[in-house]
Amino acid sequence: MKRCALVLTLAMVFSAALAGRPQPQYAIVDLGVLPGGGFSQALNVNDRGQIVGLGGTASGEVHAILWDNGEPIDLGTLGGAMSAAWGINDRGQVVGESQTATGDFHAFLWEDRDTPVPLAERRDVGVSRADADRGRLRARHQQPW
Repeated sequence: MKRCALVLTLAMVFSAALAGRPQPQYAIVDLGVLPGGGFSQALNVNDRGQIVGLGGTASGEVHAILWDNGEPIDLGTLGGAMSAAWGINDRGQVVGESQTATGDFHAFLWEDRDTPVPLAERRDVGVSRADADRGRLRARHQQPW
């Protein structure tokens, strides 16, 4: 009985403490898809509200996407059928990986609405991923998608 009273007392104290604190408000926002695409996935966001990720295209490929001011921008590929944007820094530099025309995967850098620029090549089972961080780039290996 004492244990039950103690639990109820603690629950009331914590409830009262939490009730006085402002609770964060969140909203789910539909980012949309590329024209003709059936899905999209957000993977990273910067302090300017720019979001990067990947999504399906009308042709059935998967491309890296940058959502800027609510508009999805297809970042394309390095010649293959797949790409993904993994990171974006506050300068708007996007890094990710893309398949080339030969089927290899390369890390890429994309900035200022240019074509992605290859940075590294995958040489093993893992996929080379790159992150944008304070204007610097760093790479790490992950398992393939």
